[in-house]
Formats: sequence, C-alpha cells, structure tokens
Amino acid sequence: MEATSIASMAPGRLLELPGRLEFHDGFASVLAALQEGGRATLDGVWGGSRALAAAALARHCGGSLVVVCPKPDAIDRFADDLALFTPAAVERFPAWEQGPNQRIIYDEIYGDRLRTLKLLARGERPEVIITSAAALLQPTATRDGVAASSRVVRVGQRLDVDDLLAWLAQRGFHAVTAVELPGEF
Repeated sequence: MEATSIASMAPGRLLELPGRLEFHDGFASVLAALQEGGRATLDGVWGGSRALAAAALARHCGGSLVVVCPKPDAIDRFADDLALFTPAAVERFPAWEQGPNQRIIYDEIYGDRLRTLKLLARGERPEVIITSAAALLQPTATRDGVAASSRVVRVGQRLDVDDLLAWLAQRGFHAVTAVELPGEF
C-alpha cells in the first residue's frame, strides 16, 4: 500500500480506537466505577495514550469531561493529541500568565477563559474541557458578572453609537483609528 493511502486512512482508523479501548477488561472496570459515582485509576497511561483514554471516557460522560493537565503549557499538546481520537467539541480553559491587575482585554487567554465561561453559563456543555491545576486555582468572573459585562449586537439592530462607545470604553476596550486587534474599536 502506498504511503499516501496509509496516511489518509490513519485519521479514520485512529477515531476507532476509543471504541475498541472500551472492551478492554481494565477499562470496562473504570467505566463501571465512574458510572456508579465511584473513583477509578488508569495506571501506566502516559503520552498520547492519555488522550486516547480521555476520548473513550468522553463517549460515556453525561456532561463535560474535564481534563486537568499538570502544567499550563500541556493544554495545547493534549488538545492536539485528543483531536486524533475524537471529533468531540473541545474547549480550553488556560491559566493566566500575568498577575490579576495586568490582564488586558485582547489577551488570548482572556478570550479562551471567557468563551468557556459563557458556554457554561448558557448551559452549553462542550464534550471536553481541557485545563490545568493552575487555571482552576485562579479566580473567575461570576455568572452575573459575565452577564453584566456582555452585550449582544445583531445584524439590522439600531444602536446608539455614543452609548456603545461608552460601554466599550468602560470595559477596557481601546479607541483606535484602525481596528487590528481584539479589544479595539
């Protein structure tokens, strides 16, 4: 078989692996324990096999599977590995890299954290949320705080421009002559 045809088959075949893992005796015991509300441990799971195990577990979660990485820089690698084994909706909830008073509105981490909080506040449950221990220890805005700081603008809606500009400025957006970055108007 040619290398190109093997490479094109790999993604489909990798997506089958989580289903096959479920029939392994040890894994079936883990699923049973978790479904009964108990605890379970998967020993010897490291590297890409962690994402495979998570993909298999996500298939049986009633809500979101929350994967807690030991270090903040492992979130993106884990998400890349997970994408090999599942088409599940994945959200990242990263840790702040700056202190609480140094956050800026166009910070990518700010956007990732806010997007995940808004999804959860609306009752939407991504299949997998990938985070780190550090991110879980950092404070978040309350549900009411997120709602108070959000504004929905729809196509065709009439807006008072001065009110909108004042609202944006009060929330830390920056007035510029040409918008190039998130957080600018």
